[in-house]
Amino acid sequence: MATNADTQGEMRPTDRFVWAARAHALWDAFGVPYEFGTVQTAPFPAPSPHLTEPVFRQKPGAPRRVGVLGQVSDDTEMALVTMQTVLACGQAPRDLGDALDDEMMLAYSEWAGGPHRCPFAGGNTRAIFNGSTDTAAIRKASADRAVDAQGNGCLMRAYPAFAMPSPERAVAFARSNCALSNDNWPSLDIVSVYAALGHRLVRGVKPDTALALAVGHAAAVEDADVLRTCASAVDLTTTRDVTGKQKGW
Repeated sequence: MATNADTQGEMRPTDRFVWAARAHALWDAFGVPYEFGTVQTAPFPAPSPHLTEPVFRQKPGAPRRVGVLGQVSDDTEMALVTMQTVLACGQAPRDLGDALDDEMMLAYSEWAGGPHRCPFAGGNTRAIFNGSTDTAAIRKASADRAVDAQGNGCLMRAYPAFAMPSPERAVAFARSNCALSNDNWPSLDIVSVYAALGHRLVRGVKPDTALALAVGHAAAVEDADVLRTCASAVDLTTTRDVTGKQKGW
């Protein structure tokens, strides 16, 4: 239980969750056209927070993908499908288990490969959730790609876990959901830490305290060590240079 000293502000957790969801959607929309390049190689200037830049279209890499500055991303759409599926089930996820996973797989498959499929879904997502209504076939497609599937989609759709009743439940939900497309230990650990971190932040726990607690949810000791090293090296008082190939990391 967080103490008063560990919390900040008077905003309600529901308000924080709503703004967390909006922020994910907004900044992912700004980042979509830069996903396969850098600020220097993008065919337009960096986006303005005042939405003063024009919208440009480009086709980055995969044949069916179209990046638009300010467009809702495939990851945001998938996060919305995740929330809609949880709500449609009408029960707490802990009471559903594999049943929720099955419903989630069918919802993702309809979204990615159905009649009104998302035209800019990522390659790994399209390969797994291809419109099939056979959950066993979807699981096999996922298992066949599990080792190499380390795209950030599993992370970007993890924030619905912030609404779970406890950090432990948030982590359990995020890991189960991640395993549907990225069943490998780096991905599972990343979403675990992210879910635990976000769950505490939307409840007003101070960022440094929330991060210190969240890192403990990484199953692999080496993952936790890497995250702690990164956290200790971050200087939030300076602006990070994101213009290079490594985006400043």
